[in-house]
Amino acid sequence: MPDNLNKDYSFYEKNRKALLNDYEGRYIVIYKERVVGAYDTQLDAIEAARKKFPLGKFLVQLVTEEDEVIVFNLVRSPYAQSLPVSQQKHHQAVGG
Repeated sequence: MPDNLNKDYSFYEKNRKALLNDYEGRYIVIYKERVVGAYDTQLDAIEAARKKFPLGKFLVQLVTEEDEVIVFNLVRSPYAQSLPVSQQKHHQAVGG
C-alpha cells in the first residue's frame, strides 16, 4: 500500500473510537489524515472522492468496530469505457 494510504489508515485506526461515534456504518473518505466526507454507500464515497482527489491518494473506509480493510485497485480499462457508468465503476473496482 502506498505510504499516503498507510498514513490515512493509521489515522483511521488511531481515531476509530471517535469515528465510530460520528460515522458508524458509513463509508468515510480520508485524505491526508483528515475525514473529508461520509457516505451511505461505498460507490457514493468513491465517486465523490474521485471528483476531488487523484486515484490512489485517498482512502475509503467502512467505519466499523471490526477490522475490515477493503482494498481497491482502480485502473482505467479501454473495455470499461464502453460499459454503462454503473458497470464501469464495478469493472474498474475489480481491477478490469
